[in-house]
Amino acid sequence: MDFSGKELKVSLLVFVALSAGFFWFIEADAVKVKIVVDTNNHSAVVVPVSSNEVIGTSISCRLEQWLKQYFGDGKGGYDAGAYNQAVNKSAVCAAGYLEASTILAERGDIETGISEVDRRISSLNNTKKYIADNKFSPHNLNGLKLAAIPIGSIAKKSYETAVNVSAMCVADRVLGTIEPVVPIGEKSSYEGVFFDPLPSISKEKMEEVRANNRLLKSKLDSGDIKTKDSVLMPLNNQRLVARYFIPVTFADLETNYKPFYVSKNYLQSGFQWVLNKKGKKIVDKFTWVTKELLAGWDPALSSVDDATMMNVTVEDIIYEKTLVPEPLTFNALIETIAVHMSLYTKMKTDLEIKKTALDSRLDTLISNNYNCL
Repeated sequence: MDFSGKELKVSLLVFVALSAGFFWFIEADAVKVKIVVDTNNHSAVVVPVSSNEVIGTSISCRLEQWLKQYFGDGKGGYDAGAYNQAVNKSAVCAAGYLEASTILAERGDIETGISEVDRRISSLNNTKKYIADNKFSPHNLNGLKLAAIPIGSIAKKSYETAVNVSAMCVADRVLGTIEPVVPIGEKSSYEGVFFDPLPSISKEKMEEVRANNRLLKSKLDSGDIKTKDSVLMPLNNQRLVARYFIPVTFADLETNYKPFYVSKNYLQSGFQWVLNKKGKKIVDKFTWVTKELLAGWDPALSSVDDATMMNVTVEDIIYEKTLVPEPLTFNALIETIAVHMSLYTKMKTDLEIKKTALDSRLDTLISNNYNCL
């Protein structure tokens, strides 16, 4: 007996006449989908039911004579229950293949996420090595040049599937074909997660940092800026970058984050000492009055005792002979690396837990032959 979904070469008009009382059209508000199975790969996909297709009970596709021959009840009739039980085995199997396919899709996204997180952990370690190799310190930012890329985030993603799958009959009113056994289910979806390398918030903050930078430069050039603003505007920009971006070397950027590099979805900054006639850096020691003033503007500035005169490049803007509190800037950089290293470590752990759960579900399906009886 053939319980597959092969098309029966029967006139649709003849079929409808023979199956009166068994067949029904899809209700307007019902969302039915077909599950198309690839048995060779133990996979399945969801395909919409077209407007040309009509769905009915599987048994409505069968001639009474055929049913009596293969599912006779011994009383001159046929056993509809036995037929439905037989054909619905294929629906259960299709549902198993579909579940396996959605698990594999979700697991693939999670594996990609783990790889992306590992890449960023490696980049932070590369940044630490770059700092150590070049002997940058709280009192030496001379020559430091770094890019900043979006930290990325774990975001939600919808995975399409089907529920309440059963074997149904599908007739195409245009082609005049009939498939007596087709796995049909109700369209459904569920939420999984994936790693988003460029969240919308990162793009927004990138533009905010750039706009703040242009505004600061404009105010400095015009002289229309208060001393307090000239201190706090760069500090606030630094905090935005520290929260939404990670510091990476330019070698890392060009090699491991090519899409960011090409699309310019990154920030950059660099520091260079201004030297005196003796070739020494110029340090401005603050009086207690200045230190009290700075502490009043922002508690983070309470530890600042001096500032180094530097040429600072932020994006494509160069601030010449500007005072930079090197210890504050360096320590903020190191703290940023530590904070994001911790964040990525937790992110990776969470993703690995989800992957383990998916692996367990998939192993169960495989051991049960995808529920195919």
